[in-house]
Amino acid sequence: MHAGVLALMTALALAYTWPLPTHLGTRYAVRVPPPAPLSADLLFSSWILASDARRLVHDPLHVFETNNFYPFRHTLAYGENLLGVAVLVLPVQLGWDNPTLTHNVAMLLTLVLGGWGMFLLVRELSGMTLAGLLAGALVIYSPHVWAHVILLPLMAGHWSPVALFLLVRLVREPRWRWSLLLGVVVAWQAWSSLQHGLFLALGLGVTAPVLFVLSASARKALPHVLAAGVIAAILSIPLVLPYRAVAFEMEAHERAGALDFSLIPSRITPPLDHPLGYLADRLRSGERVQSYRALTPWLLVVGGGLAALLRRRRPGADARVLAALAAGGLANLLFAVGPRPHPWLPNFYGLLTTLLPGLAWVRVPMRAIAYTYLILCVLGASGLAAMLRRLQGGIARGLLAAGVFVLIVIEAGWRPIPLAQAPPRRSAVQPALAELDPGCAIAEIPANIETGGLALFRSTTHWRPLINGFSGFTPLPSLATFPLLNQFPSSDSLAFLHAAGGCAVIAHRTSRPEDLSRIVAASRELGLAVHVADTEVLIDLQPPPPPPADPPALARDGWRIAPAAGDLALDGDLETLWRGSVSERTPDRLTVDLGETATVTAVALDLGRHLRLYLRSYRVEGSDDGERWTTLAEAPLAVPPLASYRSDYRRVRQRIALRPTRVRWLRIGPYRRAPQRGLAPDVGWTTWGVAELLVYGEREG
Repeated sequence: MHAGVLALMTALALAYTWPLPTHLGTRYAVRVPPPAPLSADLLFSSWILASDARRLVHDPLHVFETNNFYPFRHTLAYGENLLGVAVLVLPVQLGWDNPTLTHNVAMLLTLVLGGWGMFLLVRELSGMTLAGLLAGALVIYSPHVWAHVILLPLMAGHWSPVALFLLVRLVREPRWRWSLLLGVVVAWQAWSSLQHGLFLALGLGVTAPVLFVLSASARKALPHVLAAGVIAAILSIPLVLPYRAVAFEMEAHERAGALDFSLIPSRITPPLDHPLGYLADRLRSGERVQSYRALTPWLLVVGGGLAALLRRRRPGADARVLAALAAGGLANLLFAVGPRPHPWLPNFYGLLTTLLPGLAWVRVPMRAIAYTYLILCVLGASGLAAMLRRLQGGIARGLLAAGVFVLIVIEAGWRPIPLAQAPPRRSAVQPALAELDPGCAIAEIPANIETGGLALFRSTTHWRPLINGFSGFTPLPSLATFPLLNQFPSSDSLAFLHAAGGCAVIAHRTSRPEDLSRIVAASRELGLAVHVADTEVLIDLQPPPPPPADPPALARDGWRIAPAAGDLALDGDLETLWRGSVSERTPDRLTVDLGETATVTAVALDLGRHLRLYLRSYRVEGSDDGERWTTLAEAPLAVPPLASYRSDYRRVRQRIALRPTRVRWLRIGPYRRAPQRGLAPDVGWTTWGVAELLVYGEREG
């Protein structure tokens, strides 16, 4: 039976995504058709699956170490890892080595498994196979699917209905095998999609207690449910560790933007006030909708409620289970609202992120509505089952089921979906690229968000470390790195590439061919080897110059520093930091009295493991009397101290060369200057810091 259900769900998934099944290896499903640019998220997900497959086969213990954002560590943990999905499509990637094909097969597989899981859950709840099949169709033909069609991690919630099925089965039949399966499936959901794993954990964390309160018989399964939770937690530990390491190293325990990506309740209000007009519009259009609104599940819920009232029976065990599932869906709805204040909704997001600070990493809380919609489909399918029971005869039931399926298709959209051609993977300079030293890092320019995704996608042919890339989180701000790459081959750009460990740059022709000509001419003037091929150019970098030889650091006896808290920068402990704010008008600066006059040549800011606190822009001033100041060094855009990070990520040091000057006082801090056009490279920069301050030079006498 299950083989037949999977076959039906496969047919529904193929029909929903048509004509993608005829172009699985060459095109992507897109929400906006060409000439709109291809989303970097599609290429990023394709790269993730290809990288996962490669690492799982060749080096599974270091699967989180990728070629993205070299030289940083655990870079797979900068976004979703999709390892639970990659395991399922591993034969596809290994057999065809086509990330586009692997991505599309994975997307179809999430739809099929999600529909199958809904079938299991609804049939378990209602005892009706027909209601279960239509529940699967309701999940596959979903506006929520199309809203996330370019984001594979958000489509990969396919294990959530399976987990709910196992919870219901475990409550009804407390056996340890169901406990084991539930724990494994919950963990597998987390390994497939962190976000859906969180939403599932939140749903189960509310559903299970509510069910135990409502049903005395369900309490017998309490030890089994607790055991499943322990199993899921243990299996998730290897997943949590790299993300925890990244959060610790990158000081990324939370991300801004939750307010901007909070759910507005009106966006999910069903069009119950004009359902016929809404359905008529959907029938005429036939296009996919990018909306969280849905009418069909609500109609089924209302119809099922009326059918239950006509039966005049007291709510049974199934109703209590549905109430518990609805409580989990409501919890996710409240989480999706995020920190946005509402007069009639509690700030559930604020409560959870206070109790569990790590949840603040979820920058788009509104995505939790996907779990709420899943529960809505369960309630709707259960309502459909109640209506089917009221009907006498197979013909009447068949007509109702057919009518519901037609509604599902009309609302989701019946026209073919738009497709976009996958970009070429093989670089025109591939032969020259193959001649580079193994493992040396490259950068691709021009650098921006879209080209970062393209660079990752192309890297699946050579797997060289990439200095620039793409992910949901970036270790260094794009406004700080993109300008340094795009001004290649300037001295600052070369310094950045050398610091990052780069050995070559691939420059691409854009809509301005003169830009590529300028890069080629300037590179040749510097004596760099240039390999020209079609619309691409590979430029070999010369070895980096040797680091400067500084005199011994000045003894810090007798130093005085302002503000007083700046003493943390002189206490000899890398774990204690002075942190200053970077306000636009008066950024915090450190003023140091060296105690006596010295000729200074450089300062060094030891950051410990806090790379992201480096001075993105700086001005260092010196003075003889503490009143009149002379600028010794300044930069509106500083080169990140990546050479130091590569040497020891736990002891990062930012060295600033100074014009040798005889001074007693130094003043160090951000240098903020509005650019002539565009955004300043330090937009969004709020904090800088120093663990230990060193000054190089010679004292007088």
